[in-house]
Amino acid sequence: MFLRRFKSLLNYFIVILLLFPSFLVAQDYQWWANNVNWDGTTHWRNYITYSPKYLGPNALPIPTLNEGRTDSLFTLGSSSRFLQSTGDFTYAQSFFLTYPTENNKMSFDISWIPREIYKTSHDWKTIRKVHFPAYYERHAMSDIIFNSVLQLSRESTHWLDAAFRVSFRFATSTHVNAARGTDAPGYSFDVTTGKTLSSHFRLFGMLGFYVWQTNRDDYLQNDAFLFGVGARYSLGNWSFSPQFRGYWGYIGDGDDNVASSLKINYRLKNWQIFTVLSKGQEDNLYNYVECGMVYMFKPKN
Repeated sequence: MFLRRFKSLLNYFIVILLLFPSFLVAQDYQWWANNVNWDGTTHWRNYITYSPKYLGPNALPIPTLNEGRTDSLFTLGSSSRFLQSTGDFTYAQSFFLTYPTENNKMSFDISWIPREIYKTSHDWKTIRKVHFPAYYERHAMSDIIFNSVLQLSRESTHWLDAAFRVSFRFATSTHVNAARGTDAPGYSFDVTTGKTLSSHFRLFGMLGFYVWQTNRDDYLQNDAFLFGVGARYSLGNWSFSPQFRGYWGYIGDGDDNVASSLKINYRLKNWQIFTVLSKGQEDNLYNYVECGMVYMFKPKN
């Protein structure tokens, strides 16, 4: 009796699989080969598009806007970011550190997302040409970003603040086959300027050059024009900073990464608590909410 029921359930299960083959092929080699029209020899990496539109939201991030000043305090912080687009939800935990020289002529900072957790729809996996072994992946690690900033002028002695920044992205990201990162180096150069117009209000802007390595034979790297503009209004321990920043790529394969955002910051003794609301534009498909805390170490006397 038990054996008869088991055989009946087994036959029923086989019929379901035959009627709905997509359950079997969603991560199958043949699904991937058909999806990319594989020629039998080309490596899977060549089918991934290295651009903001076709990669995860932390693959080719827009550089931050630093108001034309070097960082003046040694800080350590962390944040949680929730990113949403049609067909993709990502949670990312980031850590960052800043370190200034004693005269504040230079500062250095490093940021890293050691783990992101994501869920992507079948349609987007198809569009991004995810390699079949990574179809069910849910975790990835991003590249480490290191910045060095040099103060060019100060508004106390000149008309405005100006700083020159060199940024380098180390190839530490994982799951390129899931179209989450590039695992390839990149760099950028920019000049930021800032002007304090009153005790409460400050304007700042950025112009630069953003470069990342691709997997193409015709364009070994993509060169992008980097830009940004923002303002900060301070009131007591609170500050509010709307920003518009991004970069426009040269190739035109979904490489225009632009976003507008609002950062709200509250300072409490040696702590800063902040929230960022951001809306992606052009080829940036993600909107996100970020919440974080920064601890400011006291400078040496």
